[in-house]
Amino acid sequence: MRPRGFSIVEALVAAAIVSIGLTAAAVLVATLMAKEELNAASLRAANVQEQAVMLYRLGLSADRIRQIFPEPCVASSPPPVGSYALSFTPWVAVENEVTNGMPFFARVATNSLVYAIAAPDGSSVSYRSNSVTIVQPATVWPVP
Repeated sequence: MRPRGFSIVEALVAAAIVSIGLTAAAVLVATLMAKEELNAASLRAANVQEQAVMLYRLGLSADRIRQIFPEPCVASSPPPVGSYALSFTPWVAVENEVTNGMPFFARVATNSLVYAIAAPDGSSVSYRSNSVTIVQPATVWPVP
């Protein structure tokens, strides 16, 4: 007579294989969630910086921009977790000749953004930064 079913050893090996697979899937999900949070924080920071640059080009001061933003913005760096450090350099006039000989007038400034990212367990904080150069062409062009 032939025995039916699985032996205890076969059942233990199958359970071990299934538990290894489930553990790997759980680690993968946790890693993907942490990466998604990091990407979301970076996207929010890029959006803050883009909006700040637009407002600066419209003529608002750096202090006023930090006041009206719905996100907490500070002037000092490094910022606390959950806020952004925004800074702007003053406008500098630039004049260059273009290929057709007409002068090109513009002004240039730099915007810097620093933001903090905390580890999911709160054990450590890292800072990320980004700087962009703002170029604003003159609105009045010289007529030859």
